[in-house]
Amino acid sequence: MEKLPVLICVLMMTLSSLLSFTHGLTDPQDVSAIGVLYASLNSPQLTGWKGSGGGDPCGESWVGVTCTGSSITSIKLPGRNLGGSLGYALDKFASLVTLDLSNNQIGHSFPYQMPPVIQELYLNNNQLTGGLPYSFTSLSTLTHLNLGNNQLHTQISDVLQSLVNLLSMDLSNNELIGKLPQSFTSLKSLNTLNLENNQLTGNIDVLGHLPLQNVDIQNNQFSGWIPSNLLNIPNLRSGGNQFSTSPAPPSPPFTNAPPSPLQGSGNGSNSGSHSPPSATGQGQSKNFWTGGKIAGIAVACLLGLVAAGLILAFLLWKKRAETDDEEKQVERTSWLAPAVAPVKGPQWEKSEKKLRDSPENVLLKPPPFEKSKLQGERSPVKSGSNKSIKISMAATTFSVADLQVATSSFGQENLIGEGSLGRVYRGELQTGKVLA
Repeated sequence: MEKLPVLICVLMMTLSSLLSFTHGLTDPQDVSAIGVLYASLNSPQLTGWKGSGGGDPCGESWVGVTCTGSSITSIKLPGRNLGGSLGYALDKFASLVTLDLSNNQIGHSFPYQMPPVIQELYLNNNQLTGGLPYSFTSLSTLTHLNLGNNQLHTQISDVLQSLVNLLSMDLSNNELIGKLPQSFTSLKSLNTLNLENNQLTGNIDVLGHLPLQNVDIQNNQFSGWIPSNLLNIPNLRSGGNQFSTSPAPPSPPFTNAPPSPLQGSGNGSNSGSHSPPSATGQGQSKNFWTGGKIAGIAVACLLGLVAAGLILAFLLWKKRAETDDEEKQVERTSWLAPAVAPVKGPQWEKSEKKLRDSPENVLLKPPPFEKSKLQGERSPVKSGSNKSIKISMAATTFSVADLQVATSSFGQENLIGEGSLGRVYRGELQTGKVLA
């Protein structure tokens, strides 16, 4: 009878142990998820690990597995020569915050689903392909991401907008291509960034306002200018790119002035060799080209063009008026007479003397009006009327043959002179009249 209490205690302890062994301490969902991972890794020789969803990771000593209560919160198996893939059930680890499978030989595409509350993800130095999956858009708890030294070969997906707590990201030594996505601007806590040895292109403006202190972007195909805040960080390595060495363009409104371009970036220079733009320089750059000044310059240019056009039009008009005056003057002064002095010579003097001595000389005299004809042609005009009077002039006409006979076929010996209206010849008619 005295031993009965002792026997009861032993039986209860045994029953408790059996119940624990039967049901296990680990959450069944975690047991299922770790069973899929174990099979996907080609069932490696790991102490305590069991396949087919068996075993109790939290109640037994599974190497690399850490639990909090009945939930698996950490799996760390770096450098275990693991192969295979990461499987399809990582999202079933409802409480997993750390996954470290670095320095193994895990391959295949990057898994689509990820642990929902993961904080530290280390998969570097493996053989993973593909790119970042869409499930990254929900990983707001992620603080450290290392996927360096894999075989990722696509563009960096624009899935980083939720990673506001990310402190470090390493995507180096892959085959990533294309431009940095706009969602990089959401990495408000990012301190360390490694993108070296890829084939990334375009500018790095999306990094311009991040709190970065360590940046390695060497050996890509980046171009443009390095943002000013990156020129001042403790550790910047930017060689092996195509950054411009020309002066940076003016900054757009409401942004900081652009930095001076990084000189000699081929050697991966760091922050110590670059000084930030002065506050005075920034103020001048932002304040000089105001809207008022631009409008004033535009109006001044327009007025200058109008003034130039008016001056040109006035000069053309004046020249045309002078030409018209000259033509009218010539018409008044050169009726049947030379406009310029004739070429003097013996023949000219002889002809000139004969013309002066001739009583019938009509040189420079227009033919007379016939009064009767003039009166007959005149239209009656009322007093005070401004209408013009038609006037008819009678003139003697000559045939070309008569002129040729009178001038010896316009011979050189009869040439008196030459003016703006043509040559003037001495002509002697059969009646003895001498005309010009």
